[in-house]
Amino acid sequence: MKHTEDLTKDNLIDLIELDDFEKVIKEKGRTSYFSSRSSKIAYWHTEIKKSMKKLPENVSIEDLPTLEEMINVQKKLAAIESYDYSTNDKMYQSDSQGRHLSRLKKLKEFLLTGQKIKLDYANAVGLILINDKYIASLSSRSWRVKGKNKWYLYSTPQQLVDKYIVKKKI
Repeated sequence: MKHTEDLTKDNLIDLIELDDFEKVIKEKGRTSYFSSRSSKIAYWHTEIKKSMKKLPENVSIEDLPTLEEMINVQKKLAAIESYDYSTNDKMYQSDSQGRHLSRLKKLKEFLLTGQKIKLDYANAVGLILINDKYIASLSSRSWRVKGKNKWYLYSTPQQLVDKYIVKKKI
C-alpha cells in the first residue's frame, strides 16, 4: 500500500481523536503505522501512568474524574490494539489493553457503590480491598474474605456489596 507520509506522534494523536481512524490509517499507509507503532503508542502509556499517579492508594468517589480520564485514554489504546489485530493476521491477540479497560470500568462500578476501596491489594494489579475486609478481583468476578482462601463468584459489584458486604435483604 502506498503511503503519502509517515505517521508522526502528532498525526497519531489527531488520528486517535477521530472516531474513524481506520480511514486515516488507510490514507497514510498501514506499513508506516506498524513499523513505528510501539514508539507512537508510548505517548498514551505515559498519559495512563500520569493519571495513575494522580490516583491515591485508597480511592473514593472523589477520584471518579481521574478514573474517567484513565478510561478515556485506555479506550484509545484498546482501539489501536483492536485495529492492529483486525488488520494483521500474523499478530497474536492477547488484548491486554481491552482487559485493562474492563478492569477500569469494573473499578468505576465499585467506586459508585460508595465503599472504601484500596487498589492493588497484595501488589496484584487486578485485586482490590473493600472496607479492609473483602478482596475482589476486577477481571474474574470473584471475591473472598481477607484471611480465607475460599473464592466466591459475584455477578455485579452492586450485588456483591448489597448481598455480602452490607448484607441488605434483596
